[in-house]
Amino acid sequence: MNLVETSALFRRIVALTTGLIGCYITFLIIKAPVLAIISSINPSRDIPTAVYGKIDAPEFQYKKLTNADSQYILNTKNGRLPTDFPSMLPVFRLRQPLFSYEAGKNAQKTGGILGYYDDTFRSLTNDQVYTWEDSTFNSRLYINTKTREINLNLPLFGKGDYYTAGKLTSTVATEQARNMLTAA
Repeated sequence: MNLVETSALFRRIVALTTGLIGCYITFLIIKAPVLAIISSINPSRDIPTAVYGKIDAPEFQYKKLTNADSQYILNTKNGRLPTDFPSMLPVFRLRQPLFSYEAGKNAQKTGGILGYYDDTFRSLTNDQVYTWEDSTFNSRLYINTKTREINLNLPLFGKGDYYTAGKLTSTVATEQARNMLTAA
């Protein structure tokens, strides 16, 4: 292969590569409008979902941004907004939880795991919310048998609340330890 044949082959490869890149860019530009025209001429045979539009709209809580110049990154292949949304989305009804005769038993078992037994049980057994009250720690445990929600109200205090600041110094601590060890 001489230099003339190599340069001709290289020109063909460059022309072919340039043509393929041009076709690809043209395809990217034309794809979305062509798909929209095709879907408007030939709509899908799927009927719209009957429940669509009857479900409550999601409510979003307004949160004030801490940073005024926020940057948002689109995690898509090309870094742009997606355009190929389906014309029909599946919508499913939420299944209501079934009543269980074992719900009370399971609630009492969960209360036992958390350290609340029958002696601290305060609600009726046919109530939806089971309640335990522990007077030693001033705590309350609520278990909703229908929603399976567990709520434990426990005031957070410990032995550190019994000591005021500055009352326990190193000399007092060594003296108390010495008294405790010699008393035994």
